[in-house]
Amino acid sequence: MGLNAQDPGLRTQDSGLRTQHSALRTADLNARRNRGTLRLGVLALALALVVMLGWKGLRVAEAAGRAQQDAGVALAALNAVQEHPMDAAGLAAAAPAFEAAARSLGALQAELQPIEPLLGLTRVLPSQASWLANVPDALAVAVSMTHVGATLAGPLAVALADGVGQGQLARSLQAVDRLAPALPDLADELDRVEPALARLRGRPLGGPLRQLGPAVERAAALWPVARQGLEALSVVGPALGMDGPRSYLLLGQNSGEIRASGGFIGSVGVLTVDQGAVVRFEYGSGYDVDPGVAVPPAPAPLARYLGLGGWYLRDANWWPDFPTTAAQVEQAWQRAGHGPVDGVIAFDTTVVEALLRAVGPLAVPGYGTVEADNFERLAVEQLYSPGAVASASSYHAAKATFLAPVGRALLARLLEVSPSELLPLGKALVQLLDAKHLQLAFKDQRLLRVVHARGWAGAMPAVDGDSLYVVDTTVSYGDTYSFVQSEVRLQMRVREDERVAHDLALRYANVYPRGLPVWMPPLVVSGGTFDLATGKLLETPGFWGDWLRVYLPPDAREVAVDGLADQSPPRQEFGRTLVEGYLPLSPGQQRTVRLRYVTSLGAVGAVDAYRLFLQKQAGVECRATSVVLLWPRSPAASYQGCPSHDGWIELRDAGRRESRKAPN
Repeated sequence: MGLNAQDPGLRTQDSGLRTQHSALRTADLNARRNRGTLRLGVLALALALVVMLGWKGLRVAEAAGRAQQDAGVALAALNAVQEHPMDAAGLAAAAPAFEAAARSLGALQAELQPIEPLLGLTRVLPSQASWLANVPDALAVAVSMTHVGATLAGPLAVALADGVGQGQLARSLQAVDRLAPALPDLADELDRVEPALARLRGRPLGGPLRQLGPAVERAAALWPVARQGLEALSVVGPALGMDGPRSYLLLGQNSGEIRASGGFIGSVGVLTVDQGAVVRFEYGSGYDVDPGVAVPPAPAPLARYLGLGGWYLRDANWWPDFPTTAAQVEQAWQRAGHGPVDGVIAFDTTVVEALLRAVGPLAVPGYGTVEADNFERLAVEQLYSPGAVASASSYHAAKATFLAPVGRALLARLLEVSPSELLPLGKALVQLLDAKHLQLAFKDQRLLRVVHARGWAGAMPAVDGDSLYVVDTTVSYGDTYSFVQSEVRLQMRVREDERVAHDLALRYANVYPRGLPVWMPPLVVSGGTFDLATGKLLETPGFWGDWLRVYLPPDAREVAVDGLADQSPPRQEFGRTLVEGYLPLSPGQQRTVRLRYVTSLGAVGAVDAYRLFLQKQAGVECRATSVVLLWPRSPAASYQGCPSHDGWIELRDAGRRESRKAPN
């Protein structure tokens, strides 16, 4: 009875097993049928390729053989040029090799164009055959590279041959001048082929293309540099006088006495170049430019805390927007009776030391070897010797006596840089421009467009979104900023009403005399400030007075400020909301300035990300920055770094992984 009672359950279980077995058999049959279909599809694709190639296989094979041969010759020529880049004969021999390779590769590309869709379908084939799908992109990149090489090599060879006996830089500039008409088209060609290169970089290359893997990775990494290089080459000739003499006003900014656009203008010069050669170079103290000239009143903070009776060129860099500063500088220059210039170039000590590292030590008559590691010490020794500090006139004369020959020696060395030095020198200059240690203002619209597009003009751009720009301006005497440490801490909270509450803390510490070099006399640091009550200059070694400016988004509201003396009401300047005031900082003192304000969230919430544009002040290496964003119902997002140039940071919402694009 018990056994019979279990029979229905056993029958049900057996029926279930049979159903499951039937389902497995059906799945197996379907899998076999799918594999069969896939084999048929692959076979059909292979047959289609055979049919398509049947009528033109010979032409394709012939074109491929010729392209392979010419590409090999071109590669050998490229290797020779890389070993001797300034060899006119080598470049002349490379030009026809590049041209032949470009023609034969282009012919192969044309032969394969009708079957490109079929080549793309081979991506489903095993790896031994799927490389065919990458052939169109590989050919596009190869044709572009050989065409660019052919376009560059010929004019370079002619220019270098014509320039035998000239300085290396002059020969290079003549070559660039010959290339100038073709550069815009070459830049467009690089733009067109960049997507093909990007696709190749993301795919495993097999078959005959496997050996191209390292070359593709290197080309992809260098492609943006090449594109930017072509853009820079299109203007470097005009900038250095290849189409006529160019004169530039040079501003030597002392970042130890930080000012809005980089530092106190302690030295000024004028440089005229023609056909890549220096035809005029004068350099001296910033005080010698406009003495005795009727000048306008200085900005109120400079008059109040430095006791300035007028606005001279040496103090003209009041604004953090360098184009505005450059215009004010040229006004002061011409007011003193000097002629117009084609541009203004500002640099700080970091630039001089970086150039000395790039081109090696200089032999300067009367001063021995000048190099990056001893330049500042030698300058202090000459400018603060007992004879130099005996009077104001002897101090300014000593400045010209030392800096002018060092400047001439450095310019002469730059005109003779070897081909192997050009690339590291170029990289060093780009880094200095990005970090605003070197700033350029040109009147030529071609040059102006390039420097603004690259962010090398030191301008305050229009910003669509949240932004922050902290600007220090020394309103005391001496190099005390060298002993000031500062950091930025910003906390933002996205509110339910789609507004963003900001809590900004700016922390400053004066560590003088910690870090004072043993060879630096205290007179260099100074610390003098103008006493409003007595009308006299008070000397407090190591004291730093700062006219602090903080530029916020234009829609900043409910602004509250703590920690500033002589604070001005918030106002609009350069398309931002400006908060400013006086911050005195004695040796050993720490102070915090706090700003609270509110901005609108705008379209940020739609993309679940918050973007903040951070600007770095010229003359400052970097400023330690911490940003925390509190979302209403998500984990906090954060950024921490020391930005070395202007750039955006991005903070994400909804628990998504933070994307931190930092301007480091």
